[in-house]
Amino acid sequence: MASTFTVSRAQVVYSLCLPLAVLVGYFLADPTQSGSMAVVVLVVAALAFPLVMKWYHPLLIFSCNAAFVFSFLPGGPPIWTVAAMLGLFFVVLNRCVDSRRRLLVGGPVAWSLLALGAVVVLTAISTGGIGLRVLGSATFGGKKYLYVATGIAIYFVLANQQIPLTRAKAFSALYFLSGLTALLSVGLALAGTRFSQLYYIVPVDMGVAERINRSGMMDLSAVRLNGLVGVSSAICLFMLSRFGMSGLLDVGKPWRAILTGSVLALGMLSGFRSFFAFILLVFGIAFLLEGLHRTRYLLRVMAAGMACCIGLVLFSNRLPFTVQRSLSFLPVEISPVAKDDARGSSEWRFGMWKELLPDVPRYLLKGKGYRIDVTDMMFARLNTFHDFGSSNDGLAVAGDYHNGPLSVVIPFGLWGVLAFGWFLVAAGRALYLNFIQGDATLKLINMTLLACFLARVIFFAFLVGGLEGDLAYFAGLVGLSISLNGVPRPRPAYQEVEAVPRFGARTAMRT
Repeated sequence: MASTFTVSRAQVVYSLCLPLAVLVGYFLADPTQSGSMAVVVLVVAALAFPLVMKWYHPLLIFSCNAAFVFSFLPGGPPIWTVAAMLGLFFVVLNRCVDSRRRLLVGGPVAWSLLALGAVVVLTAISTGGIGLRVLGSATFGGKKYLYVATGIAIYFVLANQQIPLTRAKAFSALYFLSGLTALLSVGLALAGTRFSQLYYIVPVDMGVAERINRSGMMDLSAVRLNGLVGVSSAICLFMLSRFGMSGLLDVGKPWRAILTGSVLALGMLSGFRSFFAFILLVFGIAFLLEGLHRTRYLLRVMAAGMACCIGLVLFSNRLPFTVQRSLSFLPVEISPVAKDDARGSSEWRFGMWKELLPDVPRYLLKGKGYRIDVTDMMFARLNTFHDFGSSNDGLAVAGDYHNGPLSVVIPFGLWGVLAFGWFLVAAGRALYLNFIQGDATLKLINMTLLACFLARVIFFAFLVGGLEGDLAYFAGLVGLSISLNGVPRPRPAYQEVEAVPRFGARTAMRT
Protein backbone atom coordinates (compact mmCIF):
# COMPACT_ATOMS: atom_id res chain seq x y z
CA MET A 1 0.00 0.00 0.00
CA ALA A 2 1.54 3.30 -1.07
CA SER A 3 1.82 5.91 1.64
CA THR A 4 0.94 9.50 0.82
CA PHE A 5 2.99 12.37 2.11
CA THR A 6 0.96 15.50 2.89
CA VAL A 7 2.20 18.92 3.87
CA SER A 8 -0.10 21.33 5.65
CA ARG A 9 -0.26 25.04 4.90
CA ALA A 10 1.18 25.89 8.30
CA GLN A 11 4.25 23.76 7.62
CA VAL A 12 4.85 25.51 4.31
CA VAL A 13 4.51 28.92 5.98
CA TYR A 14 6.94 27.99 8.76
CA SER A 15 9.45 26.55 6.29
CA LEU A 16 9.50 29.86 4.42
CA CYS A 17 9.17 32.31 7.29
CA LEU A 18 11.77 30.88 9.67
CA PRO A 19 14.74 31.06 7.26
CA LEU A 20 13.54 34.48 6.14
CA ALA A 21 13.37 35.68 9.75
CA VAL A 22 16.92 34.44 10.37
CA LEU A 23 18.17 36.22 7.24
CA VAL A 24 16.46 39.51 8.15
CA GLY A 25 17.72 39.27 11.74
CA TYR A 26 21.27 38.79 10.48
CA PHE A 27 21.12 41.92 8.35
CA LEU A 28 19.37 43.93 11.05
CA ALA A 29 22.38 43.37 13.29
CA ASP A 30 24.02 46.18 11.30
CA PRO A 31 21.14 48.17 9.78
CA THR A 32 23.26 51.20 8.84
CA GLN A 33 24.98 49.37 5.99
CA SER A 34 23.45 50.05 2.59
CA GLY A 35 23.49 46.36 1.67
CA SER A 36 21.64 45.40 4.84
CA MET A 37 19.07 48.11 4.29
CA ALA A 38 18.55 47.01 0.69
CA VAL A 39 17.91 43.41 1.72
CA VAL A 40 15.45 44.44 4.42
CA VAL A 41 13.61 46.75 2.03
CA LEU A 42 13.36 44.02 -0.60
CA VAL A 43 12.03 41.51 1.93
CA VAL A 44 9.43 43.95 3.27
CA ALA A 45 8.43 44.90 -0.29
CA ALA A 46 7.98 41.25 -1.27
CA LEU A 47 5.83 40.56 1.78
CA ALA A 48 3.76 43.71 1.26
CA PHE A 49 3.22 43.14 -2.47
CA PRO A 50 -0.13 41.25 -2.10
CA LEU A 51 -1.43 43.86 0.33
CA VAL A 52 -0.44 46.77 -1.90
CA MET A 53 -1.97 45.03 -4.91
CA LYS A 54 -5.31 44.85 -3.10
CA TRP A 55 -5.25 48.20 -1.26
CA TYR A 56 -3.35 50.45 -3.67
CA HIS A 57 -6.37 52.74 -4.09
CA PRO A 58 -6.85 53.58 -0.37
CA LEU A 59 -3.07 53.78 -0.03
CA LEU A 60 -2.88 56.47 -2.70
CA ILE A 61 -5.77 58.41 -1.15
CA PHE A 62 -3.92 58.35 2.17
CA SER A 63 -0.62 59.30 0.52
CA CYS A 64 -1.96 62.45 -1.18
CA ASN A 65 -1.66 64.53 2.00
CA ALA A 66 0.56 62.30 4.16
CA ALA A 67 3.83 63.85 5.35
CA PHE A 68 6.06 60.85 4.66
CA VAL A 69 9.15 60.50 2.49
CA PHE A 70 11.27 57.53 1.52
CA SER A 71 14.72 58.91 2.32
CA PHE A 72 16.31 55.49 1.85
CA LEU A 73 15.41 55.55 -1.85
CA PRO A 74 17.45 57.51 -4.44
CA GLY A 75 16.35 61.14 -4.36
CA GLY A 76 14.22 60.70 -1.23
CA PRO A 77 10.82 60.83 -3.02
CA PRO A 78 7.64 61.61 -1.05
CA ILE A 79 5.24 58.77 -0.43
CA TRP A 80 2.65 59.97 -2.94
CA THR A 81 5.07 59.54 -5.84
CA VAL A 82 5.77 55.91 -4.93
CA ALA A 83 2.08 55.18 -4.24
CA ALA A 84 1.05 56.73 -7.58
CA MET A 85 3.54 54.67 -9.59
CA LEU A 86 2.65 51.47 -7.76
CA GLY A 87 -1.03 52.22 -8.27
CA LEU A 88 -0.54 52.81 -12.00
CA PHE A 89 1.39 49.54 -12.25
CA PHE A 90 -1.40 47.59 -10.57
CA VAL A 91 -4.07 49.32 -12.69
CA VAL A 92 -2.28 48.17 -15.85
CA LEU A 93 -1.63 44.72 -14.35
CA ASN A 94 -5.29 44.24 -13.43
CA ARG A 95 -6.30 45.28 -16.93
CA CYS A 96 -3.92 42.71 -18.43
CA VAL A 97 -5.34 39.83 -16.39
CA ASP A 98 -8.98 40.94 -16.62
CA SER A 99 -10.23 42.43 -19.89
CA ARG A 100 -13.41 43.68 -18.22
CA ARG A 101 -11.51 46.24 -16.15
CA ARG A 102 -11.18 49.82 -17.35
CA LEU A 103 -7.73 51.18 -18.04
CA LEU A 104 -8.34 54.87 -18.62
CA VAL A 105 -11.17 57.14 -17.55
CA GLY A 106 -12.38 59.19 -20.47
CA GLY A 107 -13.50 62.77 -20.47
CA PRO A 108 -11.90 66.19 -20.88
CA VAL A 109 -9.83 65.83 -17.68
CA ALA A 110 -8.11 62.68 -18.92
CA TRP A 111 -7.45 64.07 -22.39
CA SER A 112 -6.07 67.33 -20.98
CA LEU A 113 -3.67 65.42 -18.73
CA LEU A 114 -2.55 63.27 -21.65
CA ALA A 115 -1.95 66.44 -23.68
CA LEU A 116 0.07 67.92 -20.82
CA GLY A 117 2.07 64.70 -20.55
CA ALA A 118 2.81 64.81 -24.28
CA VAL A 119 4.06 68.41 -23.98
CA VAL A 120 6.30 67.42 -21.06
CA VAL A 121 7.77 64.44 -22.93
CA LEU A 122 8.44 66.41 -26.11
CA THR A 123 10.03 69.23 -24.13
CA ALA A 124 12.27 66.80 -22.27
CA ILE A 125 13.40 65.21 -25.55
CA SER A 126 14.07 68.55 -27.24
CA THR A 127 16.05 69.95 -24.29
CA GLY A 128 18.49 67.09 -23.82
CA GLY A 129 16.65 64.50 -21.78
CA ILE A 130 15.40 64.17 -18.24
CA GLY A 131 18.65 64.31 -16.27
CA LEU A 132 18.41 62.18 -13.13
CA ARG A 133 21.48 62.98 -11.07
CA VAL A 134 20.83 60.08 -8.66
CA LEU A 135 21.20 57.65 -11.59
CA GLY A 136 24.57 59.04 -12.64
CA SER A 137 23.47 61.75 -15.07
CA ALA A 138 25.65 64.85 -15.42
CA THR A 139 22.61 67.13 -15.10
CA PHE A 140 19.90 67.83 -12.54
CA GLY A 141 16.15 68.35 -12.85
CA GLY A 142 14.79 64.86 -13.36
CA LYS A 143 12.94 64.88 -10.03
CA LYS A 144 10.54 67.55 -11.29
CA TYR A 145 9.76 65.47 -14.36
CA LEU A 146 9.02 62.61 -11.99
CA TYR A 147 6.68 64.81 -9.94
CA VAL A 148 4.74 65.89 -13.03
CA ALA A 149 4.45 62.28 -14.26
CA THR A 150 3.25 61.01 -10.89
CA GLY A 151 0.83 63.92 -10.64
CA ILE A 152 -0.76 62.79 -13.90
CA ALA A 153 -0.75 59.17 -12.69
CA ILE A 154 -2.61 60.15 -9.50
CA TYR A 155 -5.70 61.11 -11.46
CA PHE A 156 -5.88 57.92 -13.51
CA VAL A 157 -5.30 55.67 -10.50
CA LEU A 158 -7.91 57.42 -8.33
CA ALA A 159 -10.54 57.81 -11.04
CA ASN A 160 -10.12 54.22 -12.21
CA GLN A 161 -11.84 52.73 -9.16
CA GLN A 162 -15.30 53.62 -7.89
CA ILE A 163 -15.86 54.21 -4.15
CA PRO A 164 -19.19 52.93 -2.78
CA LEU A 165 -21.47 55.51 -1.20
CA THR A 166 -21.35 53.63 2.09
CA ARG A 167 -17.59 54.24 2.30
CA ALA A 168 -17.52 57.77 0.93
CA LYS A 169 -17.16 59.47 4.32
CA ALA A 170 -14.44 57.05 5.40
CA PHE A 171 -12.39 57.65 2.25
CA SER A 172 -12.83 61.42 2.43
CA ALA A 173 -11.69 61.34 6.07
CA LEU A 174 -8.70 59.25 4.99
CA TYR A 175 -7.84 61.86 2.37
CA PHE A 176 -8.04 64.91 4.62
CA LEU A 177 -6.90 63.50 7.98
CA SER A 178 -3.77 61.92 6.53
CA GLY A 179 -2.25 65.37 6.99
CA LEU A 180 -2.12 64.62 10.72
CA THR A 181 1.01 62.60 10.03
CA ALA A 182 2.88 65.92 9.93
CA LEU A 183 2.59 65.90 13.72
CA LEU A 184 5.34 63.26 13.75
CA SER A 185 7.92 65.91 12.90
CA VAL A 186 6.95 67.88 16.00
CA GLY A 187 7.08 64.77 18.16
CA LEU A 188 10.47 63.74 16.79
CA ALA A 189 11.87 67.18 17.48
CA LEU A 190 10.69 67.01 21.08
CA ALA A 191 12.11 63.50 21.48
CA GLY A 192 15.58 64.56 20.32
CA THR A 193 17.87 61.94 18.78
CA ARG A 194 16.30 58.89 20.41
CA PHE A 195 14.16 58.15 17.35
CA SER A 196 16.40 59.59 14.65
CA GLN A 197 15.93 56.43 12.55
CA LEU A 198 12.39 57.59 11.81
CA TYR A 199 13.81 60.37 9.67
CA TYR A 200 14.02 57.73 6.93
CA ILE A 201 10.25 58.23 6.52
CA VAL A 202 9.63 61.66 8.09
CA PRO A 203 10.81 64.78 6.22
CA VAL A 204 14.05 65.91 7.78
CA ASP A 205 13.59 69.60 7.08
CA MET A 206 10.35 69.67 9.05
CA GLY A 207 11.93 68.05 12.10
CA VAL A 208 14.98 70.33 11.91
CA ALA A 209 12.77 73.42 11.97
CA GLU A 210 11.06 72.26 15.16
CA ARG A 211 14.40 71.31 16.71
CA ILE A 212 15.84 74.76 15.98
CA ASN A 213 12.76 76.28 17.56
CA ARG A 214 13.50 74.32 20.74
CA SER A 215 16.99 75.82 20.88
CA GLY A 216 15.57 79.29 21.52
CA MET A 217 16.85 81.03 18.39
CA MET A 218 15.00 84.20 17.44
CA ASP A 219 15.49 83.91 13.69
CA LEU A 220 11.95 83.80 12.38
CA SER A 221 12.93 81.81 9.32
CA ALA A 222 14.17 79.03 11.62
CA VAL A 223 11.45 78.86 14.25
CA ARG A 224 8.46 78.09 12.03
CA LEU A 225 6.58 75.02 13.20
CA ASN A 226 6.19 73.53 9.76
CA GLY A 227 4.41 70.39 10.95
CA LEU A 228 1.50 72.41 12.30
CA VAL A 229 0.51 73.47 8.77
CA GLY A 230 -0.43 69.93 7.76
CA VAL A 231 -2.10 69.17 11.09
CA SER A 232 -4.23 72.30 11.15
CA SER A 233 -5.18 72.03 7.46
CA ALA A 234 -6.18 68.40 7.90
CA ILE A 235 -8.56 69.07 10.78
CA CYS A 236 -10.04 72.28 9.32
CA LEU A 237 -10.79 70.73 5.92
CA PHE A 238 -12.12 67.53 7.50
CA MET A 239 -14.52 69.53 9.67
CA LEU A 240 -15.66 71.45 6.61
CA SER A 241 -16.26 68.26 4.61
CA ARG A 242 -18.19 66.66 7.45
CA PHE A 243 -20.36 69.55 8.68
CA GLY A 244 -20.16 72.30 6.06
CA MET A 245 -20.11 75.99 6.88
CA SER A 246 -23.67 75.87 8.14
CA GLY A 247 -22.73 73.10 10.56
CA LEU A 248 -19.62 74.91 11.75
CA LEU A 249 -21.68 78.05 12.42
CA ASP A 250 -24.48 76.18 14.19
CA VAL A 251 -24.94 77.93 17.55
CA GLY A 252 -26.58 74.79 18.94
CA LYS A 253 -23.28 72.92 18.63
CA PRO A 254 -20.61 75.49 19.48
CA TRP A 255 -17.88 72.87 19.90
CA ARG A 256 -17.50 72.68 16.13
CA ALA A 257 -16.63 76.35 15.75
CA ILE A 258 -14.46 76.30 18.87
CA LEU A 259 -12.48 73.26 17.68
CA THR A 260 -12.01 74.65 14.18
CA GLY A 261 -10.99 78.08 15.49
CA SER A 262 -8.55 76.56 17.98
CA VAL A 263 -6.93 74.39 15.33
CA LEU A 264 -6.70 77.36 12.96
CA ALA A 265 -4.99 79.39 15.68
CA LEU A 266 -2.61 76.50 16.30
CA GLY A 267 -1.69 76.41 12.63
CA MET A 268 -0.81 80.11 12.72
CA LEU A 269 2.16 79.18 14.94
CA SER A 270 3.77 77.89 11.75
CA GLY A 271 4.45 81.47 10.69
CA PHE A 272 3.22 80.92 7.13
CA ARG A 273 0.93 83.62 5.77
CA SER A 274 -0.12 81.37 2.90
CA PHE A 275 -1.62 78.80 5.28
CA PHE A 276 -3.89 81.28 7.06
CA ALA A 277 -4.91 82.97 3.83
CA PHE A 278 -5.63 79.63 2.12
CA ILE A 279 -7.89 78.34 4.91
CA LEU A 280 -9.81 81.62 5.06
CA LEU A 281 -10.23 81.54 1.28
CA VAL A 282 -11.50 77.95 1.35
CA PHE A 283 -14.01 78.79 4.07
CA GLY A 284 -15.13 81.90 2.17
CA ILE A 285 -15.68 79.98 -1.07
CA ALA A 286 -17.56 77.23 0.79
CA PHE A 287 -19.72 79.90 2.44
CA LEU A 288 -20.72 81.19 -1.00
CA LEU A 289 -21.21 77.72 -2.50
CA GLU A 290 -23.65 76.83 0.25
CA GLY A 291 -25.55 80.06 -0.44
CA LEU A 292 -25.22 81.21 3.17
CA HIS A 293 -24.57 84.80 2.09
CA ARG A 294 -28.33 85.07 1.53
CA THR A 295 -29.24 83.80 5.01
CA ARG A 296 -28.92 84.82 8.64
CA TYR A 297 -25.50 83.19 8.77
CA LEU A 298 -24.08 86.27 7.07
CA LEU A 299 -24.85 88.35 10.15
CA ARG A 300 -23.18 85.78 12.39
CA VAL A 301 -20.04 85.78 10.27
CA MET A 302 -19.96 89.57 10.17
CA ALA A 303 -20.33 89.76 13.95
CA ALA A 304 -17.61 87.17 14.52
CA GLY A 305 -15.35 88.93 12.01
CA MET A 306 -15.80 92.28 13.73
CA ALA A 307 -15.00 90.72 17.11
CA CYS A 308 -11.83 89.14 15.67
CA CYS A 309 -10.80 92.42 14.05
CA ILE A 310 -11.22 94.30 17.32
CA GLY A 311 -9.17 91.68 19.13
CA LEU A 312 -6.41 91.84 16.51
CA VAL A 313 -6.29 95.63 16.62
CA LEU A 314 -5.91 95.59 20.40
CA PHE A 315 -3.58 92.64 20.91
CA SER A 316 -1.90 91.84 17.56
CA ASN A 317 1.51 93.17 18.65
CA ARG A 318 1.44 90.96 21.77
CA LEU A 319 0.99 87.69 19.94
CA PRO A 320 3.90 85.26 19.35
CA PHE A 321 6.27 86.23 16.55
CA THR A 322 5.19 83.38 14.30
CA VAL A 323 1.53 84.29 14.70
CA GLN A 324 2.31 87.91 13.89
CA ARG A 325 4.12 86.78 10.78
CA SER A 326 1.05 84.78 9.73
CA LEU A 327 -1.03 87.95 10.10
CA SER A 328 1.47 90.23 8.35
CA PHE A 329 -0.69 90.50 5.20
CA LEU A 330 -3.49 92.11 7.24
CA PRO A 331 -3.56 95.86 8.04
CA VAL A 332 -2.85 95.38 11.76
CA GLU A 333 0.00 96.49 13.99
CA ILE A 334 2.63 93.79 14.42
CA SER A 335 6.21 93.59 15.60
CA PRO A 336 8.73 95.37 13.33
CA VAL A 337 10.84 92.20 13.31
CA ALA A 338 7.96 90.09 12.01
CA LYS A 339 6.99 92.77 9.51
CA ASP A 340 10.51 93.10 8.14
CA ASP A 341 10.91 89.33 7.83
CA ALA A 342 7.62 89.00 5.94
CA ARG A 343 8.45 92.00 3.75
CA GLY A 344 11.85 90.58 2.91
CA SER A 345 10.29 87.26 1.89
CA SER A 346 7.90 89.06 -0.44
CA GLU A 347 10.52 91.40 -1.89
CA TRP A 348 12.87 88.64 -3.03
CA ARG A 349 9.94 86.88 -4.71
CA PHE A 350 8.87 90.02 -6.54
CA GLY A 351 12.48 90.73 -7.44
CA MET A 352 12.95 87.29 -8.96
CA TRP A 353 9.69 87.55 -10.92
CA LYS A 354 10.71 90.96 -12.25
CA GLU A 355 14.03 89.55 -13.45
CA LEU A 356 12.41 86.54 -15.11
CA LEU A 357 9.62 88.32 -17.00
CA PRO A 358 11.89 89.55 -19.84
CA ASP A 359 12.94 85.92 -20.47
CA VAL A 360 9.38 84.67 -20.99
CA PRO A 361 9.20 85.47 -24.76
CA ARG A 362 12.32 83.32 -25.31
CA TYR A 363 10.50 80.20 -24.12
CA LEU A 364 7.05 80.68 -25.66
CA LEU A 365 7.60 78.30 -28.58
CA LYS A 366 10.18 75.99 -26.99
CA GLY A 367 10.21 75.64 -23.24
CA LYS A 368 13.32 75.54 -21.13
CA GLY A 369 12.41 72.24 -19.48
CA TYR A 370 13.61 71.11 -16.08
CA ARG A 371 17.11 70.05 -17.13
CA ILE A 372 19.75 71.92 -15.08
CA ASP A 373 23.38 72.03 -16.10
CA VAL A 374 25.82 71.54 -13.23
CA THR A 375 28.08 74.31 -14.51
CA ASP A 376 25.26 76.86 -14.61
CA MET A 377 24.28 75.99 -11.05
CA MET A 378 27.90 76.29 -9.86
CA PHE A 379 28.41 79.71 -11.47
CA ALA A 380 25.09 80.98 -10.09
CA ARG A 381 26.14 80.01 -6.57
CA LEU A 382 29.62 81.54 -7.01
CA ASN A 383 28.14 84.81 -8.27
CA THR A 384 25.80 84.94 -5.32
CA PHE A 385 28.62 84.18 -2.89
CA HIS A 386 30.84 86.96 -4.33
CA ASP A 387 27.94 89.44 -4.67
CA PHE A 388 28.29 89.51 -8.46
CA GLY A 389 24.67 88.71 -9.08
CA SER A 390 21.30 88.56 -7.46
CA SER A 391 20.58 86.16 -4.61
CA ASN A 392 17.76 84.80 -6.77
CA ASP A 393 20.05 83.51 -9.52
CA GLY A 394 20.40 80.07 -7.95
CA LEU A 395 16.65 79.68 -7.57
CA ALA A 396 16.03 80.87 -11.13
CA VAL A 397 18.54 78.35 -12.53
CA ALA A 398 16.98 75.58 -10.43
CA GLY A 399 13.48 76.49 -11.65
CA ASP A 400 12.14 77.36 -8.20
CA TYR A 401 10.19 80.40 -9.32
CA HIS A 402 7.60 80.37 -6.49
CA ASN A 403 5.07 81.49 -9.08
CA GLY A 404 2.45 79.34 -10.77
CA PRO A 405 2.27 80.89 -14.26
CA LEU A 406 6.06 81.19 -14.53
CA SER A 407 6.47 77.54 -13.49
CA VAL A 408 4.43 76.56 -16.55
CA VAL A 409 5.37 79.01 -19.29
CA ILE A 410 9.17 78.96 -18.81
CA PRO A 411 9.66 75.17 -18.67
CA PHE A 412 7.01 74.20 -21.25
CA GLY A 413 6.20 77.34 -23.22
CA LEU A 414 2.86 78.31 -24.68
CA TRP A 415 1.93 74.68 -25.32
CA GLY A 416 2.28 73.84 -21.65
CA VAL A 417 0.14 76.85 -20.74
CA LEU A 418 -2.60 75.71 -23.13
CA ALA A 419 -2.52 72.10 -21.90
CA PHE A 420 -2.44 73.02 -18.22
CA GLY A 421 -5.14 75.67 -18.70
CA TRP A 422 -7.29 73.05 -20.42
CA PHE A 423 -6.78 70.76 -17.45
CA LEU A 424 -7.78 73.44 -14.92
CA VAL A 425 -10.95 74.28 -16.84
CA ALA A 426 -11.88 70.62 -17.31
CA ALA A 427 -11.13 69.73 -13.69
CA GLY A 428 -13.04 72.73 -12.35
CA ARG A 429 -16.01 71.87 -14.56
CA ALA A 430 -15.98 68.24 -13.38
CA LEU A 431 -15.84 69.28 -9.72
CA TYR A 432 -18.67 71.78 -10.21
CA LEU A 433 -20.90 69.27 -12.02
CA ASN A 434 -20.33 66.71 -9.27
CA PHE A 435 -21.18 69.37 -6.70
CA ILE A 436 -24.52 70.32 -8.27
CA GLN A 437 -25.48 66.88 -9.64
CA GLY A 438 -23.87 64.45 -7.22
CA ASP A 439 -25.62 62.35 -4.61
CA ALA A 440 -27.08 64.30 -1.70
CA THR A 441 -24.96 62.36 0.78
CA LEU A 442 -21.82 63.63 -1.00
CA LYS A 443 -22.88 67.27 -1.11
CA LEU A 444 -20.54 68.54 1.62
CA ILE A 445 -17.59 66.45 0.42
CA ASN A 446 -18.02 67.68 -3.16
CA MET A 447 -18.33 71.24 -1.91
CA THR A 448 -15.09 70.97 0.07
CA LEU A 449 -13.21 69.49 -2.90
CA LEU A 450 -14.46 72.27 -5.17
CA ALA A 451 -13.62 74.98 -2.61
CA CYS A 452 -10.09 73.61 -2.15
CA PHE A 453 -9.61 73.48 -5.91
CA LEU A 454 -10.77 77.05 -6.51
CA ALA A 455 -8.70 78.40 -3.61
CA ARG A 456 -5.59 76.61 -4.85
CA VAL A 457 -6.13 77.91 -8.39
CA ILE A 458 -6.28 81.47 -7.04
CA PHE A 459 -3.08 80.91 -5.09
CA PHE A 460 -1.41 79.30 -8.10
CA ALA A 461 -2.33 82.14 -10.44
CA PHE A 462 -1.76 85.18 -8.23
CA LEU A 463 0.26 84.32 -5.11
CA VAL A 464 2.52 81.28 -4.98
CA GLY A 465 2.63 77.92 -6.72
CA GLY A 466 4.56 75.48 -8.85
CA LEU A 467 3.46 73.03 -11.53
CA GLU A 468 5.60 70.18 -10.21
CA GLY A 469 3.92 70.31 -6.79
CA ASP A 470 0.44 71.69 -7.42
CA LEU A 471 -0.41 69.34 -10.29
CA ALA A 472 -0.52 66.39 -7.87
CA TYR A 473 -2.83 68.35 -5.54
CA PHE A 474 -5.21 69.31 -8.37
CA ALA A 475 -5.20 65.78 -9.78
CA GLY A 476 -5.87 64.31 -6.34
CA LEU A 477 -8.92 66.54 -5.81
CA VAL A 478 -10.55 65.84 -9.17
CA GLY A 479 -9.53 62.16 -9.10
CA LEU A 480 -11.13 61.65 -5.70
CA SER A 481 -14.25 63.49 -6.85
CA ILE A 482 -14.65 61.23 -9.90
CA SER A 483 -13.90 58.17 -7.79
CA LEU A 484 -16.76 59.16 -5.49
CA ASN A 485 -19.27 60.40 -8.09
CA GLY A 486 -18.19 58.97 -11.43
CA VAL A 487 -17.47 60.92 -14.61
CA PRO A 488 -19.93 63.85 -14.62
CA ARG A 489 -22.33 64.27 -17.52
CA PRO A 490 -23.84 67.73 -18.07
CA ARG A 491 -27.61 67.87 -18.06
CA PRO A 492 -29.34 69.24 -21.15
CA ALA A 493 -30.40 72.86 -21.00
CA TYR A 494 -33.94 71.89 -21.98
CA GLN A 495 -35.82 68.71 -21.20
CA GLU A 496 -39.18 67.57 -22.46
CA VAL A 497 -41.48 67.06 -19.48
CA GLU A 498 -45.17 66.43 -19.15
CA ALA A 499 -46.98 69.56 -18.03
CA VAL A 500 -50.52 70.92 -17.95
CA PRO A 501 -50.29 74.60 -18.91
CA ARG A 502 -53.11 77.07 -18.87
CA PHE A 503 -54.32 76.25 -22.40
CA GLY A 504 -53.95 72.46 -22.08
CA ALA A 505 -51.05 71.96 -24.54
CA ARG A 506 -47.79 70.07 -23.89
CA THR A 507 -44.78 72.39 -23.88
CA ALA A 508 -41.05 72.17 -23.19
CA MET A 509 -40.23 73.49 -19.75
CA ARG A 510 -36.79 74.64 -18.63
CA THR A 511 -35.23 72.31 -16.07
